Amino acid sequence: MIVKEIRDEDFLSVKVGTGNCPAKLRITAPQKKFTLDDDNLMDLVTEKISTKQHTLNDVPITFSFAEKNISAFICNSSYNQDFLNGVFLQLMAYHSSLDLKLVFMLTDKSDIDFGYAKYAPHCITEDKTTRFYGNNNANIKKISSYLETIFVKRKRALYGKETQEEQQEHEIGKTVSQDKGFRNFDTYYLIVTN
Repeated sequence: MIVKEIRDEDFLSVKVGTGNCPAKLRITAPQKKFTLDDDNLMDLVTEKISTKQHTLNDVPITFSFAEKNISAFICNSSYNQDFLNGVFLQLMAYHSSLDLKLVFMLTDKSDIDFGYAKYAPHCITEDKTTRFYGNNNANIKKISSYLETIFVKRKRALYGKETQEEQQEHEIGKTVSQDKGFRNFDTYYLIVTN
């Protein structure tokens, strides 16, 4: 089973479709050298290889929630439920619930049904005290309060203003750096709203 971890380059990357993509490789042809024989075929191949732009066809097109941490999907209404269900299924299948938490804050009149998500391990705290699925003001307020305490602790850790107790919660030898961004912390919270 493949599990993407926070330290992986493709963490929070999901497939959103297939398409054509320029190759991320550079092909160099051998330089022309003096020879007694003229090799027109070699000249032709060398020219084609060095001047042709290489495109990969029918490859997976991915979207990274880590790189684009504020994102919006605008979907055709007949396909949006299926598309979003596919995205969330990939997130839940390829990421551990220890590394990723999905937080749903929806209006009660949502035209998209994510009711299945409230039962996923990605939508509940490890101690099972808070469920990250809110479809009314009371639930959303409870989730927001919980997340605010986490974000305040993380902000203090990033700027070196942690309390003694918070410093002891970190792993021994783990340094917090502003350059690492979200990779400083053990859990990533992906917030979904409508």
